[in-house]
Amino acid sequence: MISEHSIELVKSNIDIVDTISNYIELKKNGTNYKARCPFHGEKTPSFVVSSVKQIYHCFGCGVSGDAIKFIMEHDKLTYIETIEKLASDYNITLEYTKTKTVNIDFSILDSVNNYYKKSLHKNDEILKYLSSRGVFESSIEKFDIGYADANNDFLNFLKSLNIDFQEALKVGILGKGDSGDYYAVFRQRIIFPIYSLKNKVVGFGGRTTIEHNSKYVNSPQSMVFNKSRLLYGYSQARNNIIQSDKVIIAEGYLDVVLLHQAGFCNCVATLGTAMTKEHIPIISRLTKNVLLAYDGDKAGKNAAYKAMRLIQDSSLKGNVCLFDDGVDPADLVASGDIQKLQDIFSNSKNGIEYIFEFIVDKYDLDVSSQKQTAFDECIGFFNTLSNVMQYEYKSFLANLLKLDDKIIPIYRQKQTKRVIIENEDTAELSVLKTMVQNPILIDDVIEYIEYDMFVYHKREFLSIIKDVNSKEALEVSLRDEIECLNDEHFFKQITILMSRFYQSLRKRKLKENLSLSEKSYIMRKIEENIKILKTNTFPTFDENITQYFH
Repeated sequence: MISEHSIELVKSNIDIVDTISNYIELKKNGTNYKARCPFHGEKTPSFVVSSVKQIYHCFGCGVSGDAIKFIMEHDKLTYIETIEKLASDYNITLEYTKTKTVNIDFSILDSVNNYYKKSLHKNDEILKYLSSRGVFESSIEKFDIGYADANNDFLNFLKSLNIDFQEALKVGILGKGDSGDYYAVFRQRIIFPIYSLKNKVVGFGGRTTIEHNSKYVNSPQSMVFNKSRLLYGYSQARNNIIQSDKVIIAEGYLDVVLLHQAGFCNCVATLGTAMTKEHIPIISRLTKNVLLAYDGDKAGKNAAYKAMRLIQDSSLKGNVCLFDDGVDPADLVASGDIQKLQDIFSNSKNGIEYIFEFIVDKYDLDVSSQKQTAFDECIGFFNTLSNVMQYEYKSFLANLLKLDDKIIPIYRQKQTKRVIIENEDTAELSVLKTMVQNPILIDDVIEYIEYDMFVYHKREFLSIIKDVNSKEALEVSLRDEIECLNDEHFFKQITILMSRFYQSLRKRKLKENLSLSEKSYIMRKIEENIKILKTNTFPTFDENITQYFH
């Protein structure tokens, strides 16, 4: 975590006029500066920058803030990322306070990434294979594609750099067998490096070039690699997602590489797993518009349905396009059929309609009992929509179910103007207020905290991690009766929230009808995490346990 001293040093050295001048042309206007607002289209300049007050304000759209907020909004960066960018721009060395996380040597991953890239260029057979799949040399360079050769070659490479095998095990590039021998996780595979949101190599995806049982292998879960909170191609696509105000989410690494190659540079992919709720805040920082580009087989349809339900539960808007006949986006690019690809994207299906159709397709509407089940399931989703959206889709749903639209009831959602005091939790609010007033803590918190760990204030938590300047954040910040915690008490309170959550989860799961193996697994994981918390350390995120949260 960046020290408070370093943050104050950055704030005291930056100048808002210099900072904003790097983005737009400012013209002197009395004691202030004027420009056309970069946040909305306008012909007459109404964007004013005050060098005296070190703030900006647009009289057209109402945006305002300081230099830090300008970069956060313009570049879609987090608070931490903005401080690091400004420190780099002004040649300020940042100091970091010690955290409770395990120290990770990222240079190991950088060295291994370079090794894989060099190995690829020594292997003509693999280069020919990539060429046969339509991958250009420029795409190999853009995505740092590499190749993992035989086991002994890799182990010898690590030894030549004096890399400790235990450290290599920690970052997921080595495994350890029952006999205690180390082995390379990636062998005879095309390597796709995975970058964090801060553009650091944190893991790898490997595609087999021989008859391995698994076509794709990803780095194992570790302190730095969490599949549910990473997107392949994010670093390369980030700016294009912002510019196009849309993200295309594909299923495979080659899909992303070739879609970028074809000009669809706003494409990313999940890492061999379905979209999760942890992906939503990452996406929503850059855009509200999502296009799912999935295979048209049963697995692809199911994945699209689950992803679209997540999207509809958030502030995002989604569309779906499915690729049938065993042809995926990569195949269309490789065959040069870019126009067909564009047509498929242009004719994507509205996400809400896709959800209704997916539900109805599971049932035979000619059988009364199945039609009733389809109706009940559709109404369950229908009632989650706003009243306006219910009116919008009432006729569509009725036609789909072959019913008179009068039978589709409008569920009038009660509008609550404020949170009921009885449903508040002071401890949760203290954590949230501290996050709002110290945004540098947010990146640390989301590494360990799930929104389910907030009993009363899930909505506020999700809003704050998406936008620290949101309406909910402001409301929490202005609550004078809520305490803002220092670092020690903040992390202690996080520990209490996590402990409370795991104890509640344990009680809940003991009562549920789970198989013996499932119950044994979840109880063991919960006990392990509670034990870790008692040492004043946070347990690492385990995506395998999240399926039992709800």
